[in-house]
Formats: sequence, C-alpha cells, structure tokens
Amino acid sequence: MLSYFNGSVVLGFLFGQSYARLPGRTPLAKGTVFGLAIWAVMGLTFFPAIGKGPFAVDTGLGLKPTVFSLLMVLTYSITLSTVYSVLGLPRRASAS
Repeated sequence: MLSYFNGSVVLGFLFGQSYARLPGRTPLAKGTVFGLAIWAVMGLTFFPAIGKGPFAVDTGLGLKPTVFSLLMVLTYSITLSTVYSVLGLPRRASAS
C-alpha cells in the first residue's frame, strides 16, 4: 500500500513540480531524466534501509533486482511524462 501511495501521489507530485525544470525537450527525455534520478535515490536509500544493500545487490539474485527496478521506474516515469505532455499540463503550469 505504501508503494502505491508513493508512486501515485508522492512521485506524481514531485514530477509535476519539477517538469518545467527537467532537462530535455521531449516527454521521453524528461521522463528518462526523472526516472533515472528517482531510481538512483531509491537504489541508494530505500534498498539499503531495508537491508538489501545499494541497488538491492545483497539479495543474492545478481543484477536482476537492479535492472528490474530501473525498468519499472523508467516505464512509470516515461508514461507519466507522456500523459502529462498530452494533457497539456506543462503549458498551464508555466502560465501561472
């Protein structure tokens, strides 16, 4: 339940607040930059906090958790960026 809240509310809010400042001109570029940043923060804080080591390398599963979490976060952030762009929200945010 906590991961759903973080993904839908916290990350959505952070993305909306940072969209205009993210480097890149396309939703793909902005989503990729946001996703890589969130993945790095998650890998360096969340996984060690639950005893899995940085980027979950201490799970004994090799790089699978690291690659899976990267793909998961990039899929979410690029989709979020694309929807944000299609809905025209960046224009409204910059007009305020």
